[in-house]
Amino acid sequence: IVAFSLHLSRVIGRTGRTLEEKLIQVEDLSHTNLEQERALRQRMEDELEEAHQLQISMLPDNVPEHPSAEVDWAMKTATEVGGDYYDYRIADDGKLTLILGDATGHGMQAGTLVTATKSLFQSLTTEGNLADTVSKMSVNLKSMNLHRLGMALTLLELDGHRLRYCAAGIPPMLVYRAKEDTVEEGETGGLPLGLTTRGNYHQTELTLESGDA
Repeated sequence: IVAFSLHLSRVIGRTGRTLEEKLIQVEDLSHTNLEQERALRQRMEDELEEAHQLQISMLPDNVPEHPSAEVDWAMKTATEVGGDYYDYRIADDGKLTLILGDATGHGMQAGTLVTATKSLFQSLTTEGNLADTVSKMSVNLKSMNLHRLGMALTLLELDGHRLRYCAAGIPPMLVYRAKEDTVEEGETGGLPLGLTTRGNYHQTELTLESGDA
């Protein structure tokens, strides 16, 4: 009985040490996985922050100064990288062109679409019909093979008191008429850019008066 008890204690002792060693191994492995996960998360956060800063850098620092209109804007993204985009340019003859857009989705894909749209806006001329410019932008975005990603936008052109615009898959523009104290709903038309090469886009023109918004 004594010999059996001593043998059993040795077995229990070896089993206990083996179990303890395994627990230590599991704990070390869990700690390693946790550190790797933290490092991966930090790297992803750093990359998103870089993408966010890149997106912000593509937006204009100042609002345009124009003799016929006051322009202002603001943006607050829902995630680190959103799909909101706005930009402008002023021609030598004083014509002001504005673009207001929203890419489908969020994250890096939306940021890529914003980058491409900005490049097209800066390179394509808006001389002539705005619908032609919007159509060309859509064809170029479609050729990038961004799958089902699209850019909903409105392209506006202010020439004196005449406002021309072309909408693509975006909620209608609202025009406040100060003289009548009424609000008009603008037209919509066509799909967001990049989804098709045959967008049904058209230009609309209206006249603004002092106090209109």
